[in-house]
Amino acid sequence: MSQPAAEATPAEQLPACADPSVPEDVNHASIRLEGPTTGTEVAVDEHGKIALSGFLHKNATMVDVSVGRLTTTDITLGPPPAGVSDWSASWTASLRPAELGENEVCARAEREPGRYARILRSVTVVDLLPPSAVPDLTVGAITATTAKATWGEATDNYGLAGYEITVDGGTPHRTTIGTRSYSITGLSPSTNHTVSVVAVDLAGNKSATRATASFTTAAAPPPPDPDADLVLDPEQGAATATWHPDPATETSYRAYLDGQLYDEFSLTHFCQDADGNPANPCTAGTASSFRSAPWRSTRRTRSGSRRYAPTARWPVSSPPTSPP
Repeated sequence: MSQPAAEATPAEQLPACADPSVPEDVNHASIRLEGPTTGTEVAVDEHGKIALSGFLHKNATMVDVSVGRLTTTDITLGPPPAGVSDWSASWTASLRPAELGENEVCARAEREPGRYARILRSVTVVDLLPPSAVPDLTVGAITATTAKATWGEATDNYGLAGYEITVDGGTPHRTTIGTRSYSITGLSPSTNHTVSVVAVDLAGNKSATRATASFTTAAAPPPPDPDADLVLDPEQGAATATWHPDPATETSYRAYLDGQLYDEFSLTHFCQDADGNPANPCTAGTASSFRSAPWRSTRRTRSGSRRYAPTARWPVSSPPTSPP
């Protein structure tokens, strides 16, 4: 049976072992604590609790039991030990310690009005049970060089500390308990990869089984078509090239004639608005128009130069002798 919880606790009856002003006898014969014993390791169970048990003298009343800074009055009384008439009952209780490691266990009984008996034990609380496997591991947002792993919440008997992620068996990466995703970067296009995740609890135990997921990165995107944005309008002896600038990546241009540099100009030099008027600043909504003899052009970007259009050859009667 469960001993009913006491009504409003009188001022002199503070939680177990907490009031030095009340007369108490340590290790008094009115109460016995059979387990755990002093100096032992006590493992929490599947609910994160440790069990305590002992005997109570027939003239005493059980008060409370504590582990560390947590106290309970939920104590179950049972039959007395066989052949011992002085002990009126056995008692059991279970309590979830506030922290792992060294804890003080205290059991207290009232042996006569105003006098208490208590038992003190120092024990080390440990957690030997691993967390559950990580559920619902998936990999999405896959590109040629990146991906994102996400997973569900694991469970543990005492408490989780976080998750450990490994990509292709490499160095593990740790997340906090509230972070259940991981961005994977630095991959190569069209390559196969495996990501695995385990949960880690407050004692350092890890899931017995790793959650794994495999994926393949996307193929590398094709290089941009240098002719896609270039319009050539040939005429007798010349040609006019028109394109849309990209101010985010381009700073200047070079024009080539039959493989030879013909002219070089800035991003804004030939930039025009929709009405053909000079435009500055030059934006993606404007256009650049350059008139020359047959040419090819290279866009110079902030990180270097890239070819903008292949060589274009047109019949001319007299090539220009100087840049326009």
